[in-house]
Amino acid sequence: MTAQEIEEIEEVDAYYDKQKIRPLQGGCYTERVSGIDIIYGSIGCAVTYTGPDGGPDGNNPALQHGGTYALSAEHVVGPVGTGVGQPYDIDNDRIGWVQLAVSGTEDEHGDFAISDLLRYDDKFLPQIIGLGAVLGEHDVTADEIGHYPVSKRGSETGITHGKVTASHQTVSFIDGDRKYELKGLLEITANEGTFGENGDSGSVVVSIQNQVVGLLVAASADFTKGYAVPIAQIRDRLQVRTLAARMTFKGAPSQRVPSGKDKVYLILRLPAPAPMAGLMVDLTTTGKTPVAKVPARATFPGLSDRSWPIPVERASAGAVGEAVIKAVAAHVPDLEATLTLQFE
Repeated sequence: MTAQEIEEIEEVDAYYDKQKIRPLQGGCYTERVSGIDIIYGSIGCAVTYTGPDGGPDGNNPALQHGGTYALSAEHVVGPVGTGVGQPYDIDNDRIGWVQLAVSGTEDEHGDFAISDLLRYDDKFLPQIIGLGAVLGEHDVTADEIGHYPVSKRGSETGITHGKVTASHQTVSFIDGDRKYELKGLLEITANEGTFGENGDSGSVVVSIQNQVVGLLVAASADFTKGYAVPIAQIRDRLQVRTLAARMTFKGAPSQRVPSGKDKVYLILRLPAPAPMAGLMVDLTTTGKTPVAKVPARATFPGLSDRSWPIPVERASAGAVGEAVIKAVAAHVPDLEATLTLQFE
């Protein structure tokens, strides 16, 4: 069963710490033991591997094209082969093992990793707890720096909000006796107070439409600023794409409207709550002759119902024929749904 097919889940409190989250969702806690140290952080979101079967070298059967994997920071989940648990790396909680990783100590543009879900049967919802459905990715542009609003959901501080205030930033770290740097990071400044603290690393930073813009890997000394690897860097290096929620019409691909019935309600659905800001959807109808009328726009209220009724009327008394109803999300590329109505 894929993540998109899971629709009914138990809602989780607005803030949690170290709870076991099933099905998996972005922003949940993960912890591992390394020597005498306990390393903890967050799992960001689900991603789809777009590279070849077997991985870059062709010899890793756990990497399959189109498979679903969990994205986090490498310094949180560890190098390739490390067990990943949620919340803990114990047998009953383990979801899989790290399969691809770029270490920040070895690569100045690194610190990200994906783990398989071989112990958890691919059940990772395309959503972030408290923020709603993940709706793809966005590469922050130079024109957006300074005012682009973002949020994150981490296991330490929960949901926080800010804006991208700089790009191409360099942050220094100390690992034992070694000092290293991460470069090319996005800087996010909190709207107020803290943006992220220890334990939030590995969470994804998203736009108001829940498009992933980066992966949180560091914070300033006072925690008012966060630093994230841009999603483009992760996408290119790991050959992954964010697993995005798909919008569908209930009953698609087609339905019939019997003669004598002039109005029906189509149910437009998301597999997870809409983003906090809500989701606007533009509606159109096409066909050889105008046989149906739809409202120009519908809106999913933020973090509310995952289903929304769309009224469709017969264009005129006795009008018969086929109408294709199309819903396209405003400001979210590639999020659309279609359904064919046959008016009899």
